[in-house]
Amino acid sequence: MIDLFATCAAITGTTLPDDAAEDSRNVLPAILGRPGGRPLHEAMVFDSGNGVFAVRQGRWKVIVGTKDARKETTETQPADAKASQLFDLDEDPGEQNDLWDKHPDIARSIIELLNKYRKQGRSRPPRGRE
Repeated sequence: MIDLFATCAAITGTTLPDDAAEDSRNVLPAILGRPGGRPLHEAMVFDSGNGVFAVRQGRWKVIVGTKDARKETTETQPADAKASQLFDLDEDPGEQNDLWDKHPDIARSIIELLNKYRKQGRSRPPRGRE
């Protein structure tokens, strides 16, 4: 659904303003079966609406804040292992084995990416910088 805005704009020949649909990418070529290239999104951010965020980057998924802790990551207060989890979705699609302690570098890298998106207010670079 996140890519609906940019895709509809492409279908109608409309250019979205830089301050609209800041996370949306045009997936029309994939819908039309045209060969793709690299993934359109560096990572995908999901917001539960209750303070729990998840970020998927490749095979890795970080859940920032848990239903119990509800601790959000901010630029000044990074999430900690007690309130966040890391999963390898290739090996564990059911998210049963938290790997935060085994791969803290990967977890922190994804947390830093989330903080970058928050600071920018978007995950898609402004037009002309993609």
